[in-house]
Amino acid sequence: MIDDDVVRLHRPLLADLLGEDPVDGMARGGMDFLSRPDVVSAMVVLVAMAYYHRYRQDGGTCDGVAGYSVGQWTALWAAGIVDAETALTAVVRRGQRLRDAAGLHPGTMVAVIGLSDDVVEAVCAELRRNGAGAWIANYNAPGQLTVSAQATVVEPLMEMMRERGAHLVEPIAVQGAWHCPMMDEAARGFASDLETIVLGNATVAVIDNVTGVLMPEAEVDRRRILADHLRRPVRWAQGIRHLAGLGIDTFVEVGYGDLLTRFGLFIDRTLTHRAVRPLPRMRRKGRPCAE
Repeated sequence: MIDDDVVRLHRPLLADLLGEDPVDGMARGGMDFLSRPDVVSAMVVLVAMAYYHRYRQDGGTCDGVAGYSVGQWTALWAAGIVDAETALTAVVRRGQRLRDAAGLHPGTMVAVIGLSDDVVEAVCAELRRNGAGAWIANYNAPGQLTVSAQATVVEPLMEMMRERGAHLVEPIAVQGAWHCPMMDEAARGFASDLETIVLGNATVAVIDNVTGVLMPEAEVDRRRILADHLRRPVRWAQGIRHLAGLGIDTFVEVGYGDLLTRFGLFIDRTLTHRAVRPLPRMRRKGRPCAE
């Protein structure tokens, strides 16, 4: 784990929220512990916070923020809408809600590269007409999508995508079918959790994953969107384009890795995209995909 004041300060909070110290849990449980939705959500957000903290300490500036999936909460924190404790508490509860819903509705996610939005949506619609659940969950970049589906439909889904000419179709190692109607129960439960969350005013522009445009100012609308986020697709490409339309031309990815930076190169190469912590080249296996 990154050695940073943000991590050291909030590690005891995470130990309380998760039931054990996250570092100890990873040492004992390895990927079984880390793959828990509540654990991975908290760690993704905490590490991104740490890198953002270091980025600002090094003189980095910020005019607008966007967070991918659970990273929406990192963005809320970076914009001053929530404090770190609130964000971490929320994402742990969010992860628990997702875990419970996934237990009721087994499913997973599949990366699809090389097909248009319309073609992928047509395949999903055909499967739904035949009684099987499949939905686009992430609009990552042109020709790069993620589909959430019931566990029983994954193989036929992948075959249908290959038949239509997809360059790459592969399952993603997640424990549920996130950002689709299979998470309706999770969204309703999280809406209840959000009733006690205090949302302040943003200091910079904040993109909402659900709409791909600026997050509304009204607190009631923000709560609704943050709950709906669990069952609605991530519109990442639209969000980046919206920030570009506001005059932002440099996008800095904070967190571990550079997947979103690579998405950015497919979204608009006239913009500058860079990551504060790119993965070593030797570890880049496969092509971009995301949950």
